[in-house]
Amino acid sequence: MPFKPWKPLLLTALTVGAGATAATAQTVASAQKAIELGRYNEARADLRGNSSPEANFELGRIYQMRDLPDSASYYFNRAAGPTPFGMVAEGRALLAKGKAGEADAKFDAAAKATKNKDARVLTMIAQAYGESDVKDITKPLTYVKTAEALGKGKDDPALMVARGDIYLKTDQGAAKL
Repeated sequence: MPFKPWKPLLLTALTVGAGATAATAQTVASAQKAIELGRYNEARADLRGNSSPEANFELGRIYQMRDLPDSASYYFNRAAGPTPFGMVAEGRALLAKGKAGEADAKFDAAAKATKNKDARVLTMIAQAYGESDVKDITKPLTYVKTAEALGKGKDDPALMVARGDIYLKTDQGAAKL
């Protein structure tokens, strides 16, 4: 059997790549938790040096919550792409710039790409509306109701928070919950 010097290199590269992916997911998850708790500096520190689309998306959320729409749009655009996740990021960039009509089209495209069967994408769209300045809540609530139906009775905390944020945009506040 001939010696194949590329096999150990391939195995090493795969091992390192898998470890990096796991580390990236862990830092993004800890940053998401810090964002939900309002610890934006801690979340930004967790994401520093990470250039994955998910990290850029979370950085966009941080800057949007700090009312820095240009920075938010920049990071959302870095996370944008042809996937449903990328379309949601692109829609959020448009929302940060105040272009709600164009953002609606991107969100509709993301929902259609998943055939309205991916609760995570629908929850991300609901979060986008809840964290923006959009006052009309009819469209975001359709995404919330569709995501709830996909959950089959299980409560999703992120979706519940998004629903509350959306209802806070109304004159009655969250009294409709």
